[in-house]
Amino acid sequence: MKKILFVLMCLAMVASLAACGFGDVGELIESPEQKKANFEDFRKSLEQQNAVALDAEVLVQEDGSSMLIADVKNNTTFELTEIKIAFAGWKATGTPAALSYEDGNPYYVVETDMKGLVIEGSQRWYADMGLEINWLANIDYVEAIVMSYKANGTLWENPLYEQWGKYFNGETLEDYMKLPEPTVDDLNLEYEDLKTQMAKQNALAAESGLYPQGDGRIMLITDIKNNTAFELTNLVVAYAGFTDDGTPVKLLDENDTEGYYVQEISMGSLTVEAGEYWVGDLGYALDQKCSTIERVEAIVISCNVNGEVWTNPLYARWKNTFLGEKLEEWMTEISAATEKTEAVA
Repeated sequence: MKKILFVLMCLAMVASLAACGFGDVGELIESPEQKKANFEDFRKSLEQQNAVALDAEVLVQEDGSSMLIADVKNNTTFELTEIKIAFAGWKATGTPAALSYEDGNPYYVVETDMKGLVIEGSQRWYADMGLEINWLANIDYVEAIVMSYKANGTLWENPLYEQWGKYFNGETLEDYMKLPEPTVDDLNLEYEDLKTQMAKQNALAAESGLYPQGDGRIMLITDIKNNTAFELTNLVVAYAGFTDDGTPVKLLDENDTEGYYVQEISMGSLTVEAGEYWVGDLGYALDQKCSTIERVEAIVISCNVNGEVWTNPLYARWKNTFLGEKLEEWMTEISAATEKTEAVA
């Protein structure tokens, strides 16, 4: 009789534990609310790490290929090297997308070595490389995590990577797991910050526009401000053009049949003296098919400063903003075509 009572008591305890959210002994059965709260805590822990992957997305390149990319924020005071990032992707339905196959087996998380990448202390790196995707994967949403890096001679391996994999490796993406889309105010602040930082750089592509020439040609031209105490030489400038409603235009010269949304142009023998503002009189000659351009963005990609090559660290961020993307009205003033005479290609 005592044994029967003991068994009954044990059964009652198991039932009580199950009612409190436990299945098998020690196994917590999370309610939907608990799952969401636990995931939000996990997301906050990721955001507070030494190195954080931000704004993961699919980047469609001009040759039609796709790349998964993510910015990286260095929250340490040390230089980060030997950085490795893991990516996962999903279709619009929340179904995980296979990023690679090996022996017929799908892999939903792929790790990539960001070779050569160095991120200075307390800086954000704006992605210009990532994981190449060589087939149509129909990826609608991307997550990324910094797996490891070296700083101050020490290898750091992410202690949250295993848990990240439990959430994202081949798992259906729930709506509450998605990061919110940036608001217009967020994008506006990001754009203003980009322009503010560009204005402080060694070389600034200032007023830019499409200018008709006396011989019937049309040219993209930008003025250049030298913000250094040294002369600037070997300048290379990138241009992007848009219609009056912000639609991107492929830039074609007279010998081009396909065109690109961003064109990089060497400024030849141009020298801009220390502290000077050079009023543009040379640039990039376009085919008449590009005459619909009324809004122009430009950036100095690189130049020689005091005998050293300066490469613009904001170029990747600039490209992510303007490469094939539609401009919003708040992003730039409309610059109607006006005449700059004596311009040469």
